[in-house]
Amino acid sequence: MRHLQDTLRIAFWTLLAFVPMGTVPGAAAADDAHVELVHAQQIRQAERNVQIAKIRYRQYIRVEYPLRLRELNNEIKIGEAEIRLLRRRVDAFRFVTHNDRNDYNSPTTVNIKQLENALFAAELHLEQIKAERTALYQSDRDRRTLLKLEWEAACEELELLQPKAAEPQTIRNDRNAA
Repeated sequence: MRHLQDTLRIAFWTLLAFVPMGTVPGAAAADDAHVELVHAQQIRQAERNVQIAKIRYRQYIRVEYPLRLRELNNEIKIGEAEIRLLRRRVDAFRFVTHNDRNDYNSPTTVNIKQLENALFAAELHLEQIKAERTALYQSDRDRRTLLKLEWEAACEELELLQPKAAEPQTIRNDRNAA
């Protein structure tokens, strides 16, 4: 029995060795179907990549950048109002304490020092917010360019997969793009 199995195995592999590759019935059709399935999956993934890049670009232009800019501008307005209020308080305390120059430890002198420290802290905070807004302005162009390049790369990938069916994607430079 063992000898028969070995003989059949050798015969099978010998016949298989003489059959040219791709001549097994149905193998070519199966390979073509698999290739088409993989290609269709790649196209769907490329289409998703285009949509994702397009949404990221729109999200940044329409939501993220304007929102952050508004937040910073509001923080600047609040900081400027706080500084004006603290300056008025410091000036008022100086007017009241004008006659108490010799009493360095008086309650009004201690309060004016606290107000001056708070004013200094508010001025530093305002400078930081303005610097952050400036950095946002400067990085905006680079961020837009980066997002556009990602979108264009996704479109090119899709065009390579389906050159005739791909619709050209245009990216406008204005703030209401896409």
